[in-house]
Amino acid sequence: MKCPHCGQEIPDHSKICSYCQRIVETPSGNAILPSTKICHVCGKINSKEALFCMGCGANLQENLSGISSPIPPPPTTQGAPRNPPTSGGGVGRFIKIGLMGIGALVVFIIVCIIIAAFVFGSTGTTHPASTATSVSGAAVTTIAAHTTASTSSMVDFSKVTHISASTIQKHWSSGAGYDGITVHADLRDSSDATIKWSGTTLPVDIQIYSTKFDSNYKKVKDKLVYQGTGQITSWVDGNMFMGGGIKVPYSSMNVPAGEQYGWTIVTVHTPDGKTYADTDQITALTP
Repeated sequence: MKCPHCGQEIPDHSKICSYCQRIVETPSGNAILPSTKICHVCGKINSKEALFCMGCGANLQENLSGISSPIPPPPTTQGAPRNPPTSGGGVGRFIKIGLMGIGALVVFIIVCIIIAAFVFGSTGTTHPASTATSVSGAAVTTIAAHTTASTSSMVDFSKVTHISASTIQKHWSSGAGYDGITVHADLRDSSDATIKWSGTTLPVDIQIYSTKFDSNYKKVKDKLVYQGTGQITSWVDGNMFMGGGIKVPYSSMNVPAGEQYGWTIVTVHTPDGKTYADTDQITALTP
């Protein structure tokens, strides 16, 4: 028999031409006419001019030979591992996380050490003050500072440019009312910041005056009601809110009747031979 497509002689009952590779016979045994096309997907016979199959809509131009190309099965992914991690990558991540944790711990320890040094480095120990004694006329008193720093430190007193003097009423006995005042001398630098120091004893001269108004209605010092010398051993004594200072009892003052407020002149002597003075003009002279 001859191929109805190319006209070549082929064996009888051939289903596919060995020359043009076109289908010669349908699955039902009917011969394919040259004027027809068989769908390579569903096997339906179409006219020769048809571009798409009337049965399934397949594009008949994709396989002119009429032989459907096998469709490869989709790749099987079931059970296949998805990018299994390598042992080296896991160890690297573990080491990285460990190093980050160690770094954070080191920073935390350093911060704690700095805070502890700042807090505990300036803590003082309180001791009772000595008893004041009076000497003829105005009270003359020598009083030891009642605050001693727990640690000593080297201080550059050349940074001191001035002091700030202050007084505050205090109650330190079992009786009612105020017992006296505490005098504070705060060493300051050029920016008016407190200089923190300890471990050195600085002598302090204290003079307390009553005040009056002169002819120009200006307040001036009047009578000396107290004169004495005390000691400070740390910057805590200069701060009235830190519990330090030099105690001056009211019983050691010779205050004129009717006087309530006066001036306290404070003079500090530093190891470099310099003296610094300041005046508190609102000292309470009575309880």
